[in-house]
Amino acid sequence: MNNTSNEFDEKEYVRDQLIDRVKNIIGGLIGIRSEWLGDEDDKASPDQALIQRLVQEQSAYDALRWDIALLSHDELEKAVVNYGAQLEAEQAQRVAFMKVAGSHG
Repeated sequence: MNNTSNEFDEKEYVRDQLIDRVKNIIGGLIGIRSEWLGDEDDKASPDQALIQRLVQEQSAYDALRWDIALLSHDELEKAVVNYGAQLEAEQAQRVAFMKVAGSHG
């Protein structure tokens, strides 16, 4: 096997790994919105504006998930950093909310 082929295979592998990471992160962001939607649906008077916003965000993330393969390597790396940080922050928010909600239940 020649060296160029090995380099291409390695680049493709790295790209595939980045795509998978971004898809997983976006999936996590969609999942958190599903949890928030469930919380709103459980309320006696759900906040319809919040529900609409969360559904719009889910749709936008879902569309992004389909377009991930079109991103360049640099864009994929930025997506991992930016969306990864967002997911981490939202997961921490969710944990804090669940602790508060659990202490009232």
